[in-house]
Amino acid sequence: MEAPRSSRPLGITISAILLHLLNFLTLIFIRWGEPDSIWFAALFAIYICFTAIVIRSYSMGEGWARWVILIRCVGELATFKMLLLMGGLQAMQGIAERVLAVILLVYLNTGKVRGWFAGGPA
Repeated sequence: MEAPRSSRPLGITISAILLHLLNFLTLIFIRWGEPDSIWFAALFAIYICFTAIVIRSYSMGEGWARWVILIRCVGELATFKMLLLMGGLQAMQGIAERVLAVILLVYLNTGKVRGWFAGGPA
């Protein structure tokens, strides 16, 4: 008989909320006056839906989603120089994303959290 799964760690819940928030905040950077803004918005909507699925799976404890989040964190940090091209609210969001990436890289590799994900989906 399989042991009951422990409850979701608070850090997973908080980080899932922050990931969703940062994901949706990116919408404010669409430049609606550009000729291709409608196409960009459509592609971005697909991206938002995909990331929402990943974040939901992550919050439910699916291991593959943890790996997608970890890979995304590394990608965020690899583009640290992009912050130099940003200004205002976009720069603040970029900094928040990179700070969260560092925190998640450490947190998601702690024994307790790895063990929770290893328990399989809730």
